[in-house]
Amino acid sequence: MSNDRALTVACPQCEKQQTIVVWDAVNVLEEPDMKEEVLEQRVNMFVCTGCGKPITVDMPFLYHDPEQRFVVQYVTAEEAGSPEYYEYLYKDGTVVMEEEAMEAAERSGGQYLLLPHQVFSMRELAAYVVFRDMCEEYGRE
Repeated sequence: MSNDRALTVACPQCEKQQTIVVWDAVNVLEEPDMKEEVLEQRVNMFVCTGCGKPITVDMPFLYHDPEQRFVVQYVTAEEAGSPEYYEYLYKDGTVVMEEEAMEAAERSGGQYLLLPHQVFSMRELAAYVVFRDMCEEYGRE
């Protein structure tokens, strides 16, 4: 499921307030144009209408490709250093879910949803998407 929302931010350069659209999660089956945004590392970026400076909003981001059956989670440095973040993960890196949600994922063949690939930069996220595309094209069955 894709999830975008409006966010009011102040430019760190000129302090002009503006409302932008940011993405918390994207399902590239629902939003195919967002794959290019990810590959070009333009997700959650905007250009200030006051000074023209390009600005990135550093926030968690989930990339989901249901056709290739993988999920990538961008973890900010702030999150990675916070013990609270790990409350939602088991020691093996799988996501803590209610039992009903876990069973539904397993029944639907979506077990891959329980083990997102964690990355720590948007560049790493883009590289992983390219890697999975190459696996899909050239890898063995």
